[in-house]
Amino acid sequence: MAQRDEFKPKHSTILDASKGPKLMEQCSRAVPKDISNFWTLSEKDIDLLQRNLKKVLTINSKTCCSTGSRVSNLKDFAFQYVGVEIKNNRYIYLNAFSFDKEEDLTTFYKNWKSEPLIFCDGGKSFWGALFDPTELGFSELAINGVG
Repeated sequence: MAQRDEFKPKHSTILDASKGPKLMEQCSRAVPKDISNFWTLSEKDIDLLQRNLKKVLTINSKTCCSTGSRVSNLKDFAFQYVGVEIKNNRYIYLNAFSFDKEEDLTTFYKNWKSEPLIFCDGGKSFWGALFDPTELGFSELAINGVG
């Protein structure tokens, strides 16, 4: 069963905890509330998340602007990860963005490995979710609005 939920993206990066506040400034989707702290993830944290990543495909967005929508695939996305603390519990926030061709990651998104990406609108091309490493599940899926 674990392999069924596993997905290892071709493109992903861990953002330093200092970048967490900026990542939460998404302009057309909700982000987790009550974050009290940010922490820098380890490769072990990401391995755990990726062993469960397909679970995000089973949850619906409960926030504006795509309430009830789901993410339909993971293969066309790159991911940024940062650790967040909410009510004394640690979570992993993932910021996902789509790209058309590999060159986009070195031209259009050239700083994506070190700087938070913030996009207004774009619909299902941009989304975020919260992973609970204790419960091994996702919550707070939020998909960008459309312009």
